[in-house]
Parts: sequence; C-alpha cells; structure tokens
Amino acid sequence: LRGPEHTHADVMAAISRRRARVVEQEQRDGTPMFVMRVYLPVAESLGFNEEMSRISEDHVFAQSVFDHWEVVDGDPLVDGPLRRDVIAPLRTGKGLPAAIPPLDRYLDSHRMGRGTCTIAASESPIPA
Repeated sequence: LRGPEHTHADVMAAISRRRARVVEQEQRDGTPMFVMRVYLPVAESLGFNEEMSRISEDHVFAQSVFDHWEVVDGDPLVDGPLRRDVIAPLRTGKGLPAAIPPLDRYLDSHRMGRGTCTIAASESPIPA
C-alpha cells in the first residue's frame, strides 16, 4: 500500500477490520507518503481496492500479489467466528447454503466390506 500520511489511520482501521497483518511499514524520507506491506487473507481481499479508494479519496494505492499459504485459526465445523465471519459468507457468495453439511453426507454405504468416499457434485469442496 502506498499513500499520504493523512490517510494512515483510516488505512490501518480498514486493514484491521479485514484480518490483515502489517509486516513492513516505512515513511518515505522527504515526502508525506507511507509505504506498507500487508498480509491480507484472500477471503478478505474482495472489494479491498475499492475500499482503499473510497476511504482515501483515491490517494491510497494497493497492489496485490499472492505471497504464501497460512493455516487459519479455528475449526470450520464448530460454530464460531471462523464459521460465521469467513466460511458462511464465502458459501453464500458461491450460491451454497451457509451451513456446512454433515460429513457423512459425502460417504457411500459400505460395499463388499470396503468403504468408498465420493463427493456430491453440488457440494464440491474444490472452488469453482
């Protein structure tokens, strides 16, 4: 992110609402500009550039580049912030029910002493 110093507080508030983490920050010598490097979860990145433009009146510029994978804190099968704030909105955005279906929905009955596992086409865990 790059922008003028007077927008810094608004930018920090916006990135903290999106579960982002500042990893590097510097003030450009001789200028009123700041530069910061932020890790922003992909799920939170939708609409990020538009929000930066809106809160800074087009003075803050963001460039997004994939950096790494990271394990998310929480259990997606237990009702809590991860399920409510991250998974449910992603599922409804994809046209799926917000509730995660029970895992046994994906298991076939045992045949000839061996269990097999299939994935229902309407509930594929692989993103479209």
